[in-house]
Amino acid sequence: MENSKKAWIVRDEVEVDRKPFSPDEVRSQTDFNDLSQEVKDILQSLPIIDSSVFSGSSGLFTDALNGDQQIYMMKHKEDFYFIDNQGYEYARYVGKVLNFPNPEFEDLYIKLKEEVMDELGYTEEDMEEEDIEDEVNRETDERFFEITGFEFSEIE
Repeated sequence: MENSKKAWIVRDEVEVDRKPFSPDEVRSQTDFNDLSQEVKDILQSLPIIDSSVFSGSSGLFTDALNGDQQIYMMKHKEDFYFIDNQGYEYARYVGKVLNFPNPEFEDLYIKLKEEVMDELGYTEEDMEEEDIEDEVNRETDERFFEITGFEFSEIE
């Protein structure tokens, strides 16, 4: 699918601000969990850039983007933003995306799970047994929460 078509599909659901100077000025926000699966898939397939590419006196108006790409996700501190540059080389339309899955944490979780399985001597085939899968997931969760500082709360 063409970038411009993806941009319109996403912008139909993700609220954006026009020409903000910095990520801190962006007031539009959309919860990732409220988006259609199509938009979620598009957002998760986009290149993720760090907000540091916009450092300097021009802020988000810095010519730091490839006009051919058109849409990006940007990480700023711990937050993620959708960017549609409309073919320009700066961030023309920007919207904050709440609860965007951080790919760094996903990679960390996968790595931890592999370590736990290795330490406990389990294979992928062993994971088909519910008790073994529960044990590995429990241990992986504990390590993940300890490293990231997240807290686990059970829903009653």
